[in-house]
Parts: sequence; structure tokens; C-alpha cells
Amino acid sequence: MTKRSAQEESENNVLQSIVSKKRCFVITPIGNVGSEVYIKANGLIDAVIKPVLQELEYHVEAAHHISDSGSISNQIIERLLEADLVVANLTGLNPNVMYELAVRHARRLPVISLAENETKLPFDIQAERTLFYDDSMSGVENLKPRFLDAVNSIDFEATNHDNPIYRAAKSSIMQQIAATDAEKYIIDRMDQISSQLSEIAIQNRKSSVTRISSSPDFKIVIGGESPTKLERLHIQSLAEAYRLGIVYGNAYPNALFVFSTSREDSANNFLKALTEKFPKLYGHIEG
Repeated sequence: MTKRSAQEESENNVLQSIVSKKRCFVITPIGNVGSEVYIKANGLIDAVIKPVLQELEYHVEAAHHISDSGSISNQIIERLLEADLVVANLTGLNPNVMYELAVRHARRLPVISLAENETKLPFDIQAERTLFYDDSMSGVENLKPRFLDAVNSIDFEATNHDNPIYRAAKSSIMQQIAATDAEKYIIDRMDQISSQLSEIAIQNRKSSVTRISSSPDFKIVIGGESPTKLERLHIQSLAEAYRLGIVYGNAYPNALFVFSTSREDSANNFLKALTEKFPKLYGHIEG
């Protein structure tokens, strides 16, 4: 086998590996190379999106990763319409990002939205599930299990996924076929109730974040054999399910994890669930 043919075979193997994987396209602000926007956008991809999705055997790509010849706009639209999953970084509310998100919504395929804390989402997507995060090392570790849960919760077998564009179109159609004023009144009331419920959901999410960040009374110190990357993601996802915070610092130098909570029952239930699922781990509760 010649050197050239061996190289071609290696390239073909790489391409075949990519084709066989699910595809994720990342909608993101890019900015100029070396700018703060560029560094932050790539940091989110490299520290959270890629590690989580590569463990799930996804091929991850953003617009500035595309090296194919031809129209970049056409290639972006093609990926928005065909990718198995799209992840949208809404930080900064970049106009291109919002446009590309609308294209994906029109296709009614899965989208996961991320945004840095303090991002003020437009009213028409405020009710959509968005994973907010801190731009810090601890923020990255907190975001990973929540992002993993969001991916695992997607029903990829569903033919259509709910989003603002679909709901607006559906509401318009319903209004057109309503035969009487009474029916129109009922539809209007349903829309009002839906908006109120969305507002309540937003407030609940905000209060949940406040509760998690409040001073904890109990710490769960975990030791044992070091987990794999995938096991670590599962552990952090389990901690998120029990609404535990993560403790950082040097107070526990031999611990693998230290979690915090204000509820003793949550601490006990989490520790029991963790050690049953991962027998190589052990722990104790302080406080």
C-alpha cells in the first residue's frame, strides 16, 4: 500500500466515523479572532458542548468550523435544516444567532438553548427552556450535567417539536376556524392562561436558582475510586436531580466531590442513591 493510498484510507475512515454519528450544529456568536466574544463562544463549545456530546457519540460543528468550499450561508442553512440537534448560544442576542434559531424553529426539530446569566431574552422566547450559566470554572461544571439531562430528555423519534413559531401558527389557524364569538373568547382566555403559566414557570426557575445558591447546612463528602468522564457526568446529573450545590476549595483535599444542601433528607437520599449506583464510591454527611 502506497503512502498516498494509506493516507486516503485514513481520511475515508475519519469521514465514515463522522457520517455514522449523530450531528449537532452549534449556533453561536463568533466575533473577531481573539476577541472576548470569540474566546467565550469557543470556551463554551470546548468546555461543555463538545465533551458532553462526544461522550454521546455526536459530531459537533459550528459555522466557523466549516471548511467545505461553496456558500457558507447555504452550508449553515443546510445544517440548521438537517442536523439531529442544534445548540443555540443566545448570549449577547446576536442577530445572526436569532435568525438561525428562527430557521431551526421553522423546521420543528430539537433545539437546546444556552445563555450566560444576566442575558435578557426577548419576550417571544422567554418561556422557552434555556439553560443559564456562569462564565467561570464552577459555572462550567454546574452546566455540564444540566446540559446532559437536556440532551437525554429529547425524544428524537418525535416528528415535530414545540416552539414559538409553531405555537403562533397554530393559534392563528385556530382563530381562523373558530365559528363563533364564544369560541374566539375561549381561545383568547386559553392564550392568557398559557402566558400566565409561562410567567409562573419563569419565576419558579429563578426562585429555584436562588434556593440552590443560599447557604447550605449539610455537606456530602464523596470519596473512592476515580470515576470516568461519563460516570462523572452521571454523578453531577444525579446531584442536580436532588438539587444539590457543588462545593469548591481545598477544605477536602482527598474528596472526589463535595456537594451541599440545606435538607438533610436530600443529603441522605442522594448518598444512598449514589452508592447504590456506584459501589466503588463511599461518602459521609457533615452538618
